[in-house]
Amino acid sequence: MSDMKPDRWMSWVALATAAMAVFAAVTTLYVGKYSSRAILNQGKETSQRAYYQA
Repeated sequence: MSDMKPDRWMSWVALATAAMAVFAAVTTLYVGKYSSRAILNQGKETSQRAYYQA
């Protein structure tokens, strides 16, 4: 049984899975940059609003 070669499609599935994982990791890093900017801008807007309300 150990002499059997893995099926050719299994190699393609493994390669496609690895490519999707890399794509997901890069996308997550890229989108995370914008979410942290949005949080910082929200803090600035809150401070500005409090200044005008005072």
